[in-house]
Amino acid sequence: MTMFYSMKDVRLEFLHWKGTDNVIVIIHPRQSVNVSISNKRIFVSRNEGKTYARKRYMNDGKPIYVERYIPTKDILVGISSTNHTILYLNMKLTLFATRIYDLFTYIYQSTFEASYFCKLEKTTYRVCFIVLSFIINEKKAIVKISYITLQ
Repeated sequence: MTMFYSMKDVRLEFLHWKGTDNVIVIIHPRQSVNVSISNKRIFVSRNEGKTYARKRYMNDGKPIYVERYIPTKDILVGISSTNHTILYLNMKLTLFATRIYDLFTYIYQSTFEASYFCKLEKTTYRVCFIVLSFIINEKKAIVKISYITLQ
């Protein structure tokens, strides 16, 4: 059981995650000795908030410092810019996959489908435009990606 002490100036985030049974997720910002590391601790309750368990995640024996949690349909996604890692948690908040991304990469959630994530990578120093074309019919959306590079 975890108790929250000295909560005077702390703002907790409550994660609304549809589809889970009786799970309350609280995200607590952690004050770290190393100011360059931003980390949010995650506390989970399965009994309507009576007790909370702290969850910690590791990749190859090293802690993953997660800055942002994003709930999707049946997966909770954590994004760590410190470790350059995306972690995937199932409905029981068990880590089942991690992906490492490059330094100059930006990860964001899709606006048309919540379970899709987009990744923008810096590949060259030239300026280029990415054109996304959506073809939507009754049952699916097809995405066509075109690159236009300026010389």
